[in-house]
Amino acid sequence: GGGGGGGDDYVDLATTPGLSDAMAHAASNTSGDVYTHRQALGTFEGHREWIWSLSYDKSTIYSASQDKSVVAWDLRSGRQLRSFTPGTSGVVGVHVRDQWLYFGVQHKVVALNLHTQQTYDAAPAHGAALVLCFLVESGTVYVGYQDGAVRIWKNGALKGTLSAHKGPVKVMYKEAHALFTGSDDQSVVRHNVNTGRPTTLYQGFNGPIRALLAYNKNIYFSDGPNVRAQSIETGTCVHTMQGHREPVFCLLRAGELLFSGSSDNTVYIRNIHTAVPYAVLAGHTAVVKCLAVGDAKLFSGSSDRTIRMWDLRDVLAAAKVNVSGAELVEWTARPPEGQGHVPQPGSAAAQSAAKSPYGNPQAGKSYGSVPLGGGGGGGGGG
Repeated sequence: GGGGGGGDDYVDLATTPGLSDAMAHAASNTSGDVYTHRQALGTFEGHREWIWSLSYDKSTIYSASQDKSVVAWDLRSGRQLRSFTPGTSGVVGVHVRDQWLYFGVQHKVVALNLHTQQTYDAAPAHGAALVLCFLVESGTVYVGYQDGAVRIWKNGALKGTLSAHKGPVKVMYKEAHALFTGSDDQSVVRHNVNTGRPTTLYQGFNGPIRALLAYNKNIYFSDGPNVRAQSIETGTCVHTMQGHREPVFCLLRAGELLFSGSSDNTVYIRNIHTAVPYAVLAGHTAVVKCLAVGDAKLFSGSSDRTIRMWDLRDVLAAAKVNVSGAELVEWTARPPEGQGHVPQPGSAAAQSAAKSPYGNPQAGKSYGSVPLGGGGGGGGGG
């Protein structure tokens, strides 16, 4: 299994006396004119190396680390529920969808049924190509590889290959039939997954594309310290969001909020429509590599080997941002579009998913897993 139990290292700040008073006076800590929030709700410690990816599911946050482990953390106690080691190298992505836990390790993406503990290769090894990022939607697994290809898998079978990049594919985002990918070749490409046709939306010269998402006819991405919002239709730059002092490694949208994590060790929270910064989250001591949301909370995973949990109600109230708790709960209730599809209860899709969403997983291979008790797409290698 992964690192030892993190229970003793967890500080439950919600019950710390005087915390609300501290938050009321914390607005004096500013980064420029932007409110800086330094008080995380809790910190999860136990990983021995950096954290690649996070995925939220109900009262659990799953983390994938370079220490070769996947850990399930209980949000109420801060303790590790389970830890297991699925391979002999770092786990670059983790993704929870219904009863399935997906993780990217070395050359493949493995799916684990959280109820039966059965595993199967959702994306089997394809030559020597290393998996760098992936996302899951309705049982289809889209995988970005070090060889520059994106391969599409269903029930463990290769359904298609998208070859538009000249460098490793580090990040991807899906919206309807459009799959957006970012690469070390410094480009952002939109692929029509029905026709396979690629369109290059951006070709930069600053550095690799490490973070990317799409929303409301724009793409949001970063190849340095700034986040660029660009019209998909016209290619016009809508916003250039400054603030981070070092390259941005991850982006996440929840409702009208845009989060960015950087190697300056901070997370910026902005209004995605206006690009106005609301708050800066400070506390990590190394690169913020991945983000997840759930139940009005933000989770940030870092090269400092910790996961920090931030109460967005507290952060935005202290920053004097007028967002209701009900809105925050709604915005963070499920992963954003393009990072997996959750059928509505009672729908035909939900009924068919309940029967057999991914064919018949092969029993057997344990991957050294410990049974896991019943997020966003997998993070890319940076």
